[in-house]
Amino acid sequence: MEREREREDSWMMDKRIPISLLIAIVMQTGSAFWWASSIAARIDTQDKRLAVAEEQLKETNKIMTDLRVTLAVVNTQLAATQRVLDRRSSDGTTFPTGP
Repeated sequence: MEREREREDSWMMDKRIPISLLIAIVMQTGSAFWWASSIAARIDTQDKRLAVAEEQLKETNKIMTDLRVTLAVVNTQLAATQRVLDRRSSDGTTFPTGP
């Protein structure tokens, strides 16, 4: 019977907990919260940078669209100028050569 009781006692935990274990658990928990907050801060920073990059991309796309329109206008004007020059050269018209 004594042996059986001894075996039962060996499977039970002691109600006394060392202060060092409590300190270690508190420190690990604090470290986990600190780590999670630093990750959250980095994510927030990346979200802000992404928003700025998306805005810059929209601006760049608008500028590119404006440049395409301007280029199309310049090409149209260049083609019209080329037609005028071709017509004058086929008529035998001479162009001034400069000062």
